[in-house]
Amino acid sequence: MKKEILKKILSCCAAVLAIAFVLIIAGGCDIVQAADPKPVSIGKIDYDELTIQVYKNDNAIVYFSTNGRKNWLEADGEIKTDSTGSYIEMDISWVDPKSDVKIYFKGNKDETAVDVTIPKMINEFRVKFDKVAVDFEFDGYGSCKKFMWRKTSDYNWTEVEFDKSSASYKAFLKNIENLRFKGCKLIFCCIQTIGTGAADPGERLSNEVKVTVPKQAEAPLIQFDMKKRAVNTKESWEYYDAKQGKWVSCSKNMDLDTLAPEVFSTGGKKGTDVKIKFRFFATDKKAASKSTVLYVPGQNTAPVIGESGDVTFAFDKKKLKVTFPGASSDIPIEYCVVKKGYAFDEKTAVWKTVKSSKKALTFSASGAPEGSKIYVRFAGANMSKVKGTDIRLASACAYYEVKWPDKT
Repeated sequence: MKKEILKKILSCCAAVLAIAFVLIIAGGCDIVQAADPKPVSIGKIDYDELTIQVYKNDNAIVYFSTNGRKNWLEADGEIKTDSTGSYIEMDISWVDPKSDVKIYFKGNKDETAVDVTIPKMINEFRVKFDKVAVDFEFDGYGSCKKFMWRKTSDYNWTEVEFDKSSASYKAFLKNIENLRFKGCKLIFCCIQTIGTGAADPGERLSNEVKVTVPKQAEAPLIQFDMKKRAVNTKESWEYYDAKQGKWVSCSKNMDLDTLAPEVFSTGGKKGTDVKIKFRFFATDKKAASKSTVLYVPGQNTAPVIGESGDVTFAFDKKKLKVTFPGASSDIPIEYCVVKKGYAFDEKTAVWKTVKSSKKALTFSASGAPEGSKIYVRFAGANMSKVKGTDIRLASACAYYEVKWPDKT
C-alpha cells in the first residue's frame, strides 16, 4: 500500500516537472516575474552634442513622433546605462533650430506618450564694442547667464558671465585690453543651458556674432619743458589720474604742479617718484590710442648752504666770495641773484650754471646789494634719447640773504 502511494507521489512530481520544463522551453512562463513597464522619460538634453537621453523604463522599444502623434518612428541611438536605468542617447541634430519643436515619445509596452519641446535657437543676440568705455554692450540674450568668446584665428572658447561685476568678466576685459594693441576680431555666442528633462528642456546656443576691436593708434610723443616744468600736452590728450582712478582730459601744456604735485620736495624731504600715462582720447569713430609713460623721479632737496655744505658764502675785504663744493659736471649747481624789492619766480628767473667744485665767484656790493637773496639749486636734466637720460628735475631752492659787514 505504501509503495503504491509513493509511486503516485513520484508520478505527480514528474508530471509537474515535465509541464514546467515544457512551459520554460516554450517561453510561456517566467520563473522570476519581470518588472511592470512604465512610460518612457526624458533625461539630459545637450545642445553642444545635440543629443537627448530617453529612458526606456523596461520598454524594449522606444518610438517618437514629430507630427502630433500621427506617425511614429522607432528611436535609434546608442544604448547606455546609468544609475537611473537604461536609456537611448538619441541624435537631435536634425531638429530645426529656427522654431520650437515638440517631440512625443512612447514605449512599446507602456504606450503613454511623453512630450518635450526643443527650443529654437536664440537668434537676437547682439554685441557691440564701446570704443570710449572700452567695454561691450550685449542685447537679446534672454535668460542666459553666460556667453562664450574666441578670436576668429583660433577655436578655443572661453565662458564668461554677463554680470560685469563678476571675476570672469573683469578677466575678460583685461584680456581684451591686451588684444587692443594690434586689434582683433572676435566671435561671441550665448552658451547652452543643458536640459534636465521634459519640464526643463534648457536653451540652445545662440547665433554667433562677430565683433571687431580696432587697433590702437600710436601714443602721443612726449616733450618736457624743463624751465616751465611742463609737458607738451594737447586738448586731444588725456592722462591717467591715479588718485581718481580714471583718465582725465588734458589742457594745453600742463605743468607738473597740476599733473603730479607730489613729485616736488617739501619740508626738507625728497619728492615722490611719479609715472604719468598719456594717450589720445577715444571718439565715437576711433578708440583711445596706446599710452606712453612719462617717468619723473622725485625732486631732490635743496643744496646745503654752509661751511661744509654744497655752497659756501664768505666776505673777503669788499667782495662776497661764493664757492660750490657740491657742483660737478654731472650735476651742476645753478644760481641767480634777486635784489631786494624784487619777487623770486623760479620758472622765469635767469639761472647761471656752475659745473666745477673748484669754481669761485665774487660779488661786489653793487652786484649783490644789501638785502639781496642769492638762490641756489642743483640743475635738472631733460630727456635725451641720444644721451640715454631721463628727466631729472632741478632740485628745491635754497637762498642766502646778503648782509654786508659793517665798515671798519
